[in-house]
Amino acid sequence: MEADKIILKTKINFFSIGLFLIGIIAFGYSAIATIVFPMKSDNNFLDANDLLVLKWIVFGAFTLVFIGCSYQFLSVKIFSLTNQNIIIDYPFLFIKKTIPISTIKRVLDKNNIYMLSRINWNNAIYKEKETTIEFFNGEKITIDLSGATNYLEFKEKFSEIIEANDTTANKC
Repeated sequence: MEADKIILKTKINFFSIGLFLIGIIAFGYSAIATIVFPMKSDNNFLDANDLLVLKWIVFGAFTLVFIGCSYQFLSVKIFSLTNQNIIIDYPFLFIKKTIPISTIKRVLDKNNIYMLSRINWNNAIYKEKETTIEFFNGEKITIDLSGATNYLEFKEKFSEIIEANDTTANKC
């Protein structure tokens, strides 16, 4: 079947995955270490109750970062594009989802610009491009530059297929 041939497949951004794994390991260990190893105060500034509260606050902070990194790691997606479908593969959850292109209601492109810092009149700016695909059933899927290394190539091919499907739908 020519229609089911994969035209383009996004590539995993291994840098992001590496950061997520480092976060999972470092903050997971830190959260466990906070509970397992005793905290001692050599001065009279903190008593035992204060140390216990501080321990749980630190544990909570490490746990939140651990959960965030784990979520980001598990939600990594690989998009495969055919003439008829978008195939979404969650490689770390072993889930594969096939969505027909004919069920797409609209496609929204968004450019986000974030000012990270302003030091010595130099701006550190982070630009993020993302595409949100909305389906007739209300489901939305976001494809962004951080998740895929070949996002722009995927977006170009995806736009071509959407336009081709629109013209064939209008001819019927």
